[in-house]
Amino acid sequence: MIKYIPNILTALRIISIPFIVILFTFNKIELAIIIAIITAITDCFDGFIARKFNVTSEFGAKLDAVSDKFFAIGLLITLSIKFHLLFLSLGLEIIIAIINLYLFYKTKITKSLFIGKIKTWFLFLTVILGFIACFNDNFILSMNVMFITTTILQIFSIINYIVTYTKRKVKN
Repeated sequence: MIKYIPNILTALRIISIPFIVILFTFNKIELAIIIAIITAITDCFDGFIARKFNVTSEFGAKLDAVSDKFFAIGLLITLSIKFHLLFLSLGLEIIIAIINLYLFYKTKITKSLFIGKIKTWFLFLTVILGFIACFNDNFILSMNVMFITTTILQIFSIINYIVTYTKRKVKN
């Protein structure tokens, strides 16, 4: 039974997106934030549990990468309507997703780079602060600082994925 828990936690990120969007749309922002935070935390536990109990799989790695992208992009679409500057993060995240798909198509490798994992956490924090800023203006500055940090990390992620692919291509 424990071997399924990491993939269930990962799938919850995808499943939670419509609920968060609907709650946000109907101005149930507090509940949307709680679900977003809980869902974001699953990103830590799915990989930890998989490694701890030696139940990692190629499917789980792919599902994790896809769920992170869907979760981030879904939440950014929602928040970009209120905070237009987040359209930049949305665009960069879509570029990263396209690069990752292309690299997987070319190399069949699903391994995430460390900077990509850090970027994802900063992106999740930016999104959570964005949700809070929707009803509390005191968090707008914090969200903007996280947005700038996330944008820098997104740009470094793009560069790192391209450099990593180029090095692999040269080796082959």
